[in-house]
Amino acid sequence: MTTVAPCLLELQVLVSIQSAILGTDTPYANEPGYESRMASAEGKRAVAMHNTQLRLATVRYGMLAHLKSPPVGFEKACKAHFYLKRDELRFQLACWLAEVQAYAAYEQSLAGKSDAVEAFNRSITLGSHQVFRGPGSDLKSFKALAGAMESSVAELLAALAEMEDPLAASAATAAAGGAAADDDYTSEF
Repeated sequence: MTTVAPCLLELQVLVSIQSAILGTDTPYANEPGYESRMASAEGKRAVAMHNTQLRLATVRYGMLAHLKSPPVGFEKACKAHFYLKRDELRFQLACWLAEVQAYAAYEQSLAGKSDAVEAFNRSITLGSHQVFRGPGSDLKSFKALAGAMESSVAELLAALAEMEDPLAASAATAAAGGAAADDDYTSEF
């Protein structure tokens, strides 16, 4: 019997996560049984809903939560990361917001067409709502998701705007002759 080092098993898991989840624009298609729906209109709507719910959760729990309450021991790294990436984040957030607003407008345009609305709602219920049962899964329309995304993005943008340059604070401490070793962000990045 061949023994495999634990670090190799961990590496296999990380590579699988990277290729199957992080390396795709449509993680919805990786769900068992859903890949066959990808080419249909219902499938495309379900993918859009799923992606929007994931993005909302990313803003709320991957960004805002870490800005408000960074993991213990990573406070400086979180502040520096968000400060240094703030322009990229603003751009990405604007893209995500524009996309969900476009979906909401499309959803609204279907309002007078009962068959289209029924198919659209069925695709949401059968699609992303079943697959994604995490935060935001109660938001079953793009209009509701757009509202939630708008408020979360506004909160995140306000937090980014209030941030002070952690690198300048570190340099000022060093220039004043203070101990800058603990605040030296440049050595961490």
